[in-house]
Amino acid sequence: MGVKVRRPGGHSSWCVVIDHQGERKTIAVGSRPAAERVKQEVEARLALGGMALLQPEKPPRPTLTEYATEWLKNVEHERKPSTAGFYGQFLRLYVLPRFGEFQLDDIKREDVKRFISDLRARDFAKNTIRLAVSTLRAVLNVAIEDELSDHNPAQGLGRFVKSEKATREATSLKPKEVEWLLSIARDELSLADDALIFTALRAGLREGEIAALKWGDVQFGDSEDDADRYILVSRPI
Repeated sequence: MGVKVRRPGGHSSWCVVIDHQGERKTIAVGSRPAAERVKQEVEARLALGGMALLQPEKPPRPTLTEYATEWLKNVEHERKPSTAGFYGQFLRLYVLPRFGEFQLDDIKREDVKRFISDLRARDFAKNTIRLAVSTLRAVLNVAIEDELSDHNPAQGLGRFVKSEKATREATSLKPKEVEWLLSIARDELSLADDALIFTALRAGLREGEIAALKWGDVQFGDSEDDADRYILVSRPI
């Protein structure tokens, strides 16, 4: 008899692998501590009556917090830091406070609809609600791949959280308008504010990108013709 805790390739969750009298069974659990607890329970049940005792009971499912913690570690290794940061932020602020103690297969579609309604009642922007639901949906999609759930209750709820449309479209300034704005900035604003507007116009940077700039991000070069002349842009999450 052998019962081991492993994370097979392609799995986001830890599994309990059982080898007993020529039979093998793999149970996807979630976090490693949860898998260790299941391993002890399986060993006790096997000692009493073999593999047959394992069949009637549904394997325990991890809570969303346990599973999402392991899932996020994989995201940090496989995706861009900005993507992992986005998922981590929306899990921490919105998803786990509501569903963290739920077992994966206990989250129902009505629970997600009430989650959306509650966020609306708190006057969150539609884009914020959409991204919170998208984060929950992403976690549960991988749980289905790991055979820890057979459905995703957050799937297909886009009609409830459509993105907000801008009230007007942005338009680019004409060259004469740019020169006029720069002249006003030089005459009426402080040197710091003038520099911000100049940078925004000449480099095409947005407000958040300018706020994230550091001196080390700016390479002036030896002259305007120097190829090694750039601004390194770090986009905020």
